[in-house]
Amino acid sequence: MIDTPKQRHSDNGNYPKSKLAEILFRRELGQQAHLFQCMCGNNMSVPLLAEAVTVSALEKETAAVIFLHGLGDSGHGWADTLSGIRLPHVKIICPHAPQIPVTLNMRTTMPAWFDLMGLSTDSPEDESGIKRAAENITAIIEHEAKNDPPHQIISVASSQGGGLVLVYRLDLPASVG
Repeated sequence: MIDTPKQRHSDNGNYPKSKLAEILFRRELGQQAHLFQCMCGNNMSVPLLAEAVTVSALEKETAAVIFLHGLGDSGHGWADTLSGIRLPHVKIICPHAPQIPVTLNMRTTMPAWFDLMGLSTDSPEDESGIKRAAENITAIIEHEAKNDPPHQIISVASSQGGGLVLVYRLDLPASVG
């Protein structure tokens, strides 16, 4: 049900199973809009929006929720669940963390907002990675603020994404949710 470049139909007219399910679902409900859309090419000046998964609002979008996933997950991992709570005027944006080596997991490359070097309180922190991730999320918020009032943009998260929300939220004006 998620429209991504890899899942679009081929030239021979065959659709992948998930795309066919979306088409049948939309026909059944009489919906003309996509439930999900990949924001590919939407705004290349905002890196995380280039491949973010968006759950569209049912009506005119006047608010946005930015949902940040946890370590090792992706925006796709939450889009199906979040589509079940679609609100009439609220767009849900699920960006993907970049693939980076995570020290805590033996430098395995995985989706992570920033590196984790340990779990103890005296473990070093990836300050530059946290700052870069916070700047990327702030760019999404600023992009959305062009269309929606800042107080209509909120951030929610799971796990590592939640830690990131706490960090970048400290630097945002109080008018942003």
